Amino acid sequence: MPEAAKENSKEGIVAFTEHYFELVDYAVLTYDTKPLKLVTERTCYLCATQIIDPADGNRGRGGWHAGGRTDVSVTFARNTKGNSVSGFTFLRERTLVYSANGELQSTIPAITSPRAGTFNLVFNNGWSVVDVEFIDPDGK
Repeated sequence: MPEAAKENSKEGIVAFTEHYFELVDYAVLTYDTKPLKLVTERTCYLCATQIIDPADGNRGRGGWHAGGRTDVSVTFARNTKGNSVSGFTFLRERTLVYSANGELQSTIPAITSPRAGTFNLVFNNGWSVVDVEFIDPDGK
């Protein structure tokens, strides 16, 4: 983890948010969720059910992902004594999902229009994601 991401400051929030997306990319591509679990509270439902649990379930099946890298921009950071918040937008490359025998199983489309969201964070000897929310681009 970058040193700046360990700081309990606005700069630390920005660095942590960027690093968190790197950990998500790593977990999706390798099915190794240990680094992500160290900085994710189980209360983050989306983190657990959409990223960590599927990666853990796929580990050992021999398949893999290709592509899917995320490009994140942190739009704001608010550091408070309780929960802190970071806002971000991101884009993601198309992801190819392969089975153990090398057969293409599915393609996850790229996200080519910036998608906005927020992390609710807590600092306890380092940052941890408590929850994530995405802003619906259609305002629904």
